Amino acid sequence: MGVREAASADMARATAPVARRAPQATVLGSAPAVAPWLTGGGGPARGAATVLALQASVGNRQVQALLARRDPVSVQRCGVEVHDGCPCAADTAQDGTTGAMPMVSRQQPPAPAPAAGPGCTFRVPGNVLESVVASINAGTVPEAFCILNGRAMPELLNLLLAMKSRGVYAAYAGSGQAQGDPRMAAALHAVDLHTKGSPITGPELRGLIDRLGTLPADQRATILRFVGKLVTLRVRGLDLDFSYCRGASSAGCLAEVRDAIAEGLDFASVYTACGRDRRNRTGGQIESCVSAAFARRGVQLQVAGSTSASGQVTINAPAITQCQPIHVKATELHEAVHAVTVHQLERRFGRGTPAFNRAFDEASGWVADEVSARRAEVAFYREVLAALQRLERMIK
Repeated sequence: MGVREAASADMARATAPVARRAPQATVLGSAPAVAPWLTGGGGPARGAATVLALQASVGNRQVQALLARRDPVSVQRCGVEVHDGCPCAADTAQDGTTGAMPMVSRQQPPAPAPAAGPGCTFRVPGNVLESVVASINAGTVPEAFCILNGRAMPELLNLLLAMKSRGVYAAYAGSGQAQGDPRMAAALHAVDLHTKGSPITGPELRGLIDRLGTLPADQRATILRFVGKLVTLRVRGLDLDFSYCRGASSAGCLAEVRDAIAEGLDFASVYTACGRDRRNRTGGQIESCVSAAFARRGVQLQVAGSTSASGQVTINAPAITQCQPIHVKATELHEAVHAVTVHQLERRFGRGTPAFNRAFDEASGWVADEVSARRAEVAFYREVLAALQRLERMIK
């Protein structure tokens, strides 16, 4: 759902609850091709790309520790009044203002990856491959792991491939430390498929997909390209590939996307019902009504993102899962709808004026905007569903 927040002078529509049974998401489908929030403020916002870049530079495990939250999320707005039961209430400071959520789209680019992880030893200074070979020949696999684990995925794959010709690959690949790290194990499996000397079969590809689910989307695409199996279908700027499909033992994203469609329609229905109740005259009262409706089902709503009165969009970074990039894109699209509404209100009433504040918090407009956002996200998920079905049929 989309959520409006109002923090004294800075009101915002926040994407709060998405009663997602699988990992979080919040989407819109019918947003304009280039929304104002994507081009404002000194260049395109990076959104999920910042998180993915961080994952690529410092490794998946470290980022997962930062994004370890796996509970379902919903998108809802927080009104001008912060009330009990509103997901934004927990973010309210003692002065009554609503605290800002992590601004994924405005984060600074991550620092370049270090030459090796903390404490790594190079036996051959300035030469990664020779240092790894020397470490393994000396029987110190942890030392080699330390060096390799600090490499971005493209370099890691090429280093592992080179280790085969140097006769040290088997000793490293068979170690518990290498196999116990999901990112490293996926890379090793990819190298084995790449060098097996025969075409990769459908079952083998699905086995690889099982190993890709905990990796960021860019690393998954790099591995698929490495083994010659990168096929992409673009939906609203999101590249979908085989890593979103069913694996040998993993479910893939089809069922999760279907659930997201049903959820978006459900949210639109609940908002509409709350809007018909004449007792709900403000955005805050609408949100209380929606929160209460889901609470009666045992669903707790949480904030996934927000759009401020200045057009700034904040997206909370969800936990890394197989379908995470789909849901992050959905959240961005959802917030784009709210951003367009904010700019329309600004043009009509002026930014931060009493008339703007009243219009922003008026119940019928609040409901209409949220329903539009949910319908947009449903349209997006339906496009994703069609693309995933095509990809599934390509795996023979």
